[in-house]
Amino acid sequence: MSHTIVPHGASWRSLRLKSYLILIIAFIFIVVACLDAQPASKNEHSVSSAKMVTVKPQEYPRPLRNPLKGFTNRGRSENNEWATLMHSYIKWNEIERDSLDDIPEIKAWCAANWAGVENKNMKVIPRVYLHWDGDQTYWPDDMETYDYTSPQFVRRLGKMIWKLGECWDTDPRVAHIEMGIIGKWGEHHSPSPTKEVQRILGEGFRAAFPHKKVLVRHPWEFAEYKFGIYWDSWAHQDQMSSHGQGIYNLGDRWKTEIIGGETAYNWGNWRIQPGDDPTDTMVDPAHRDFFIYTIRWLHCAQLRWVADYDQNNAAARAGAEEVQKAFGYRYVIDEVTYPSRIETGGQFSVSFSGRNTGSAPFYYDWPVELSLLDESNAAVWSADFDVDIRTWLPGDKWKKSDSLYTVPLEPFVAHGDFVLDANVPVGQYKLALAVLDPAGRLPSLRFALKNYVVGGRHPIGYIGVGMDTEAKLDSASFADPYRDKSLRYIYDPALVGVSDKKQGIEPKQCRLMHNYPNPFNQATRIQYELAQSSQVEIKIYSVTGRCIRTLVNEQKNAASHSVMWDGCNDAGDLVAAGLYFATLKTGNFSETQKMILSK
Repeated sequence: MSHTIVPHGASWRSLRLKSYLILIIAFIFIVVACLDAQPASKNEHSVSSAKMVTVKPQEYPRPLRNPLKGFTNRGRSENNEWATLMHSYIKWNEIERDSLDDIPEIKAWCAANWAGVENKNMKVIPRVYLHWDGDQTYWPDDMETYDYTSPQFVRRLGKMIWKLGECWDTDPRVAHIEMGIIGKWGEHHSPSPTKEVQRILGEGFRAAFPHKKVLVRHPWEFAEYKFGIYWDSWAHQDQMSSHGQGIYNLGDRWKTEIIGGETAYNWGNWRIQPGDDPTDTMVDPAHRDFFIYTIRWLHCAQLRWVADYDQNNAAARAGAEEVQKAFGYRYVIDEVTYPSRIETGGQFSVSFSGRNTGSAPFYYDWPVELSLLDESNAAVWSADFDVDIRTWLPGDKWKKSDSLYTVPLEPFVAHGDFVLDANVPVGQYKLALAVLDPAGRLPSLRFALKNYVVGGRHPIGYIGVGMDTEAKLDSASFADPYRDKSLRYIYDPALVGVSDKKQGIEPKQCRLMHNYPNPFNQATRIQYELAQSSQVEIKIYSVTGRCIRTLVNEQKNAASHSVMWDGCNDAGDLVAAGLYFATLKTGNFSETQKMILSK
């Protein structure tokens, strides 16, 4: 048997190396132990050491008086208890008596007829019309009555659409637009619009209202523009196979465009469905169930006339609660997760999940706020989640026999990473959620939660700033959202012409965006941004370099703006088809974009 002999010197060196390694390892353990013994920094505590809390709030059982959904007043002094919408019929010659009337006349009419709606948290659905019924006609003095097709009418139509866009597209009082104008009651029949007028209406309204939803009575007549729908005889026995099925055949249109309108109780077989009158629709289970079925089936957001039920009738009011819960969106929050303790200047995360148990989405990108409330429920700090509530969809394909959507809804999840301001005092606060109306950034849209305080916010649980605390809230401190009539938004005429997404946010640079549509036939919208308040000029030039139209020449605030060009020169005459240039000048900044006017 052989042995390996190690020289004496090599053995000594090996022992010394092992000793050094042992000393190094021991030193590392001592350093780590010392580091572990050091107190954690504030940020480390807020990020890694805080206990995470999950709260599962209870659903509020009653319907909600929420914006842009539900029973809608007809603008005739009704006061439906659930209504946040009011329809507004406008005679053309009330806002334009002749060609000399312009935007100030429209704004003056709106100021007189919509006064104070913002303080009631109400929004308006306007529709301009020329003919009501019989000889009730409202053409301007310098236009021919019953003329819907002449070159003069086409020119004035394009101009009117442009003016309405300038007045209403960023007016927070306006919920959405019903196209109207053509035919009796602006319902696109008697007569129906010609193909040429359809095109002018479609291009004009699409260009004039980039920030507002536009609805038409017959979407199949404006197929390429993919507008929303106002069905004027909702759930009517005689129109279920035509209009009802026609809306259903539009497929996923409801996911991005509003479906609504009004019921009708004055023609055909209305007594079969929807019932003798609005009260009958609410009281009789056969009518009410059928009505709710149509809302669910077609993803209806809002309806008027049916809102005129007798509010002194207890059975009608009870039935109306069922209907209001079916209309539009209804956001139930299932759970909220957040740290029990955070630190000033530190980072923290909050997430929540929920479901839209209603029939339709919310169609505008309103911010979702996270806030800290003091004991008086005043917000001491707030920030926004990076979420888009338009994507919180209900289910689809309503099955009448089972009263449920066969395509189930997908729960929504929102997550936010936040940094708490350094000046928030140490103490105990309530963590709260809210959806804000961009017009003033005040709470407006309510979740279907029992956790609610007057003013529109939803306290979820206690959270400690620089201290430990228990999360659970006393449910006795919650308010009933039905009784809270304090919600409102802010209408500031100075901000009309500024995108509701941009209000209060100053752009970082000046720029002139591409016009839309381009090429265009009747009118096009030119958008631009200003980094600071300044004198602005926007002019239109021909290919020869001649200025043919000055669209803007005034002081503008730092914000996002837009202006329409109706294809006319400064004299009011339509210019020839061809290539034109829009130029923005402000201070030392100048930018030009090409536009093509087609015929």
